[in-house]
Order: sequence, then C-alpha cells, then structure tokens
Amino acid sequence: MRISAAAVTSVVAATIIAAATCLLWSPSAAQRWAQTHPGGHLTPGGEIVYTSSGTTPFTVTLTKPAGAASPACLPGWLCVYARPQFGYPRGRTRACGYLNLTRRGWFPHIQSAHTTLPAQPPAQAEVRLFHVSGSPPADSNVTQVAVLNPASRSLPTTTTRVDYLYRRCS
Repeated sequence: MRISAAAVTSVVAATIIAAATCLLWSPSAAQRWAQTHPGGHLTPGGEIVYTSSGTTPFTVTLTKPAGAASPACLPGWLCVYARPQFGYPRGRTRACGYLNLTRRGWFPHIQSAHTTLPAQPPAQAEVRLFHVSGSPPADSNVTQVAVLNPASRSLPTTTTRVDYLYRRCS
C-alpha cells in the first residue's frame, strides 16, 4: 500500500496545527493553580481570589512583581509565602477572626509570613498562626506556630504546617 504525498502532507499539517494549538491554548500558571486549588476566581491581573460569603478575600499572587522589595507585602496586609524567605507564591489578606487556609487553596503552603497591618490598635495588629492536627479543630489538637505583631513583623521561615490564621478586629 502506497501513501500519497498529499496524505503525508495533511498528517504533518494536522500535527503542526495540533502542537500550535496546545502552545497557544495551554493554561497559564494562574489557571493551573485555580484548577488544582478550586474555589477561587481569576482576576485580569493573573491573581486568584478566594472568598466565602461575607468574608474578606484571600488573594494568591503566583510571581513576585518586577522590582518589588522582599518581603513584598503592601501596607495594611498580612502576607504568607509558599517559600522560605518570602518566596512566591504569596497569599494576602486583611481578614479578621479565623481564616481556614484549607478552604482557600493555600494549605499546606506557608513557609514564611510578614505583616504590614497598622500598629494601632495593638490587638488588631497581632496575627497568630496555628497548626491543627486532626479534625475537627479542638483545643487539644491546636498548636500555635507563631505570632506576628508590630515588634515582630516577619517570620522568615517555618517548617511547621500552618492551617489557620487568627486576627482579632473588635
């Protein structure tokens, strides 16, 4: 059986078109993150925002903005990082009360943290990071990993899994 030149040409052309389509339509890093960490929505700027009814958003930024200082945490935010020494991806929030990181696609990613929350009032400037072993959380299985406050704004590295954040805002 002979294969015509036209048949070979069409197979080659179809292969090239399929490869080009894969390259052009491959999901971005933000789309892949959103697929593997569901519950958030993509912004035009390539961030993923997680919200629950009536809660403050938790925003994930996958790459450090060009020229940004380290840690790159805007004033008035609590930022958590997936790598030691404030390496990206970064999550940021201004949430009050308990923030369950497992519901925001962030678990178990925190390896460093930084806060730029205002120093006044002092109780609102303090953020506690917790690890929970077991389910549901109970006093017997909750361990405080760190406290961030105006005197100690950064946690450059942690090897303990962080599941929850807590900030008092009243």
